[in-house]
Amino acid sequence: MALGIIISVFIPLVFLYIIWTLDIYALSRVPLVFGALLWGLFTFAASFSVQNALMRMGLLDFWQITLFNAPVLEQLLKATFLIWLASQMRLRSSIDGAVYGFAVGTGFAMAENLLYISGTPDRALGIALARVLSVSLMHAYTTAIIGTATGASLYMAQRAHAQRIALALLASIMLHAMFNRLVMTADGVPLISTAIAAGLGGTALVALSMQRSLVADMRFIGHELGTMMPLPANAKTLTRQQVAALVADTRGEHNPVRRALGSPVRRAARRAQLAAARPGAEPASPVRRIVGAAAGRYRPAPGRPARPDGAVRLCLAARRAVCGA
Repeated sequence: MALGIIISVFIPLVFLYIIWTLDIYALSRVPLVFGALLWGLFTFAASFSVQNALMRMGLLDFWQITLFNAPVLEQLLKATFLIWLASQMRLRSSIDGAVYGFAVGTGFAMAENLLYISGTPDRALGIALARVLSVSLMHAYTTAIIGTATGASLYMAQRAHAQRIALALLASIMLHAMFNRLVMTADGVPLISTAIAAGLGGTALVALSMQRSLVADMRFIGHELGTMMPLPANAKTLTRQQVAALVADTRGEHNPVRRALGSPVRRAARRAQLAAARPGAEPASPVRRIVGAAAGRYRPAPGRPARPDGAVRLCLAARRAVCGA
């Protein structure tokens, strides 16, 4: 049973680490990843308590819980953390959202794995091996879908942002329900093989989506650098680690004074900045006008800038790094 417990916890964390390494902001996001894991554990405890209460009162049976209540309740609770991150301006892109969503789902899956193993200790190893490659990944990538949509639409108009989140939530609920239906109707080798294929396939799609988003972000940075001023022929090529360090510098996370201020102060400053922005106003400086024009696909909502100020600082910092200026 001990080996089953280790596998149930360690393998999901390995998949989370693989997803986390795709995020160029990962160097400065460790506390939030742990917070997402803890939220996943809490989400499992809350949903498990509610479902047990519904069954004891005779309101729903096991099939109704599995096919209807579990997908809706669990996905809603897991998505709450991602929506809170967006409301606090802690998300920067779809990559951020995917990592935090995957972490929330991983925390939920680890708690569920331990519950199933404790109930059948004589088959703990087999259950652990089957679940970490199927159900655990399903919980992780369905929540990552919500996180991807939340991060990607953060700077859209409020209604468009809410619509994207709702559509992603609906998609995750449907995928969850379809997976549960498969588990309830299939048996034997077809069940295990199909469930593992669904788990690994969904995770691979999330990783591919993150990689494509990362390439798009790098192209945006390169486009802004070229728009501001052509790079010299001897310019250096930045590595992912250097880009991550530049992002941390532009956000002040390598500055001990700004770190000492704490997140509540930074959030208050960010809210004041958004409140001061005039709806539809053109950015003041020439550099920001260039960034706003290049990001014209983002329609500024009332009270929101067309592009976060961090993009300007990141472009300037990247130019200094590649040109040595």
